[in-house]
Amino acid sequence: MPPLTPRKRLHEPEPEPASTPIHNRATTMHAPRRATTFLTKLTGGRRYAGGKVRRSGEYCPDESGNAAITAMKDYLSPEWVLINTSNHCDASSFSAKYFSLSAIKPDIGLYEASKYNPDSTTNSASVELFGEFKVKKHDDPFPPAKTLPESAKDTRGQITLYLNAIQAAQQRTRVFLFFILGDQCRLFCHSRAGTQYTDPFNHTTMPYLHEFLWRLTHSSPADCGHDVTMEPVLPAIQFTKKSLRS
Repeated sequence: MPPLTPRKRLHEPEPEPASTPIHNRATTMHAPRRATTFLTKLTGGRRYAGGKVRRSGEYCPDESGNAAITAMKDYLSPEWVLINTSNHCDASSFSAKYFSLSAIKPDIGLYEASKYNPDSTTNSASVELFGEFKVKKHDDPFPPAKTLPESAKDTRGQITLYLNAIQAAQQRTRVFLFFILGDQCRLFCHSRAGTQYTDPFNHTTMPYLHEFLWRLTHSSPADCGHDVTMEPVLPAIQFTKKSLRS
């Protein structure tokens, strides 16, 4: 008689088909080497940059973006890429006009590889989300103190501008963003009803940022915040322009 196998319990939850590889510490910022490298480049330290010795706490967005990409790229689906956008103004003409030619330059952008154009590094019309890095405590958009410094207000405005740029250029139900201040991180979810954000967490010891990016790049467009009830109207626009000229 063959050995008996235990019967599956009714309503037993199925395992997730693709659970987040949180425990793969070698590929995350949890690994001491990557965490140290990222934070060193984010906060400056005493290292050479552009022929000069940077003082501790001096921010270098280009190095920080590249370090963050190295630390987080293993948590993306292969069809997605993180791009350093810190030295490139938004190439989306629609967003530029909408915001009165505001030259937004977020530190990092997440793109679906098929939608990324190297000639248009920062493009709110095709980017999935933006990320921003700061190092000075007074740049915290939600400081614990009751008095809100001007720098905190500026950071809030900066975050709002990035979220609204995507909302204005795409058909979205919601837009996400991550904000890193030193070793602390906040996740944002913005919709037309308002903006929600998490409490700060240490992104070098907690898995929330990695899990968020992994789940986002493995989710459907609707779950990512795209309004799938809408369709592109570019052909209709061209037809309308042609009809008006004739």
